[in-house]
Amino acid sequence: MPNHDCDGSFGAFLFGGLLGAAIALLLAPKTGEETREQIADWLEEGRRRTRDYLDEATAPDA
Repeated sequence: MPNHDCDGSFGAFLFGGLLGAAIALLLAPKTGEETREQIADWLEEGRRRTRDYLDEATAPDA
């Protein structure tokens, strides 16, 4: 039977993606206010998706 351990690969992938996004934001030709607003929007979207996922995962089966 195959072993499906990721050995942290997904975590490393996620970290790399977040790091790349942060670097891209820092190097983007935008004002600080625009960048902060964009980050706040992304964080709020992430929170919403996380809440939706957790609500779905913890909902009793119908």
